Amino acid sequence: KRMMAAVGNHVAKLHRTKIGQYTMPENLKEGEWCWLYPQDLQLLSKSVDAPLV
Repeated sequence: KRMMAAVGNHVAKLHRTKIGQYTMPENLKEGEWCWLYPQDLQLLSKSVDAPLV
């Protein structure tokens, strides 16, 4: 929102659909959560170049 405001644009609402290489389930509603499976954690780990502990 701040980046867009810096160039004169207004953002009323953001919706995250992806974190790094991990794509969130389409049926996940605002405020809901889901379990992450080992393959999901691998994708997130690659996104930040950090090993899983």
